[in-house]
Amino acid sequence: MPASRAAAALGGVCLALATGASAQAGAWPRERGESLLIVTGSWHRLAAPQDGAVLFKREAAIYGEYGATGRITLVGRFALQDFREEIRTDDTALAVTYATFGGSEAGARVHLARLGRWCASGQLLVTLPSAGENRTNAEHGTGGGDVDLRALVGRSIGEAGFAEIQLGLREREGEGGSEVRFDTAFGWELNSRLRLHLQTYSVWSHELDTTRLRDFSGHRAQVSVLASLGGGRYAQLGVMSTVRAHDMADEAAAIIGVWQQF
Repeated sequence: MPASRAAAALGGVCLALATGASAQAGAWPRERGESLLIVTGSWHRLAAPQDGAVLFKREAAIYGEYGATGRITLVGRFALQDFREEIRTDDTALAVTYATFGGSEAGARVHLARLGRWCASGQLLVTLPSAGENRTNAEHGTGGGDVDLRALVGRSIGEAGFAEIQLGLREREGEGGSEVRFDTAFGWELNSRLRLHLQTYSVWSHELDTTRLRDFSGHRAQVSVLASLGGGRYAQLGVMSTVRAHDMADEAAAIIGVWQQF
């Protein structure tokens, strides 16, 4: 089994959450000229579901948002990935290491409607070609040109909280079939300096060529605490884990990051 087959592609830790009071989720647009930059480091352990291979991944990523207009927000992500795969049999242990770019994508989010505390947007992202991990349950280096189209609906809660859902379809370029994705996010201000973010990420394979590929599904949960450093800057500390998976790797991860709003 290739190293990439052992790993469920993250598609990026879902960092489309802003840090404003009533506009902390991706459903809310950036104001014109406003931007958000998030730099993260993450450490992942992924255990393959069939042959016992274990993949360790380190990733450094930059995520950005920019308000091109009051309705259109440009979105992009770029990452450097470092992998170590360990394969063990009854009498053999093999380790393979390599580093490459991967998990990168770019696109735009369009504000569609706002009604009171509710906000709705649509988003289109395209994955960028690279030699790294770009696609769920697929060879590294595949996935450039995949198109992710999704609807985002959010609601502000109280003075500084939010809840959001995202429903998407990712068309995998070539003969890769597609994926249905459903993500949720909840944010709340614990006090004047600390924020709590809870997120879930779910994916189901759709219209795969089952003569070559297996159907898969996976569900992960993430908890993060953000601490205000002043001047629109936050420090992030989070953990993520697989809750349930079918023919996908079980994953555990730790994330640190710095968010800066301009």
